[in-house]
Amino acid sequence: MLDILNLLTCLYCAPKESLEFYPLQITESEEEGVRVNQGCLYCTSCTRFYIIKDEILYLSQDNLREKDDELDFLQDWQADLPEKIVFESRPWNLAGPERRF
Repeated sequence: MLDILNLLTCLYCAPKESLEFYPLQITESEEEGVRVNQGCLYCTSCTRFYIIKDEILYLSQDNLREKDDELDFLQDWQADLPEKIVFESRPWNLAGPERRF
């Protein structure tokens, strides 16, 4: 996963260097190397986040994203993620009026 980060770009912004990587749960083995089980990519340019869940990066346009799943992800990991992702990111965040606890 770490090697592929150099190839990824935000779907809404061009600069590669705008993506920040936040690993939340990683496993490492000699056979498979480093595996990112849970994590997040964050675009510093447009403030969008993209989740990594069960080793799958969900890099989709806003209209194709699963809002409830992503809000649940933010809620589950809010203690481990920066506030800018949890409360200020796009296309939605935990500070939004649509989220109830």
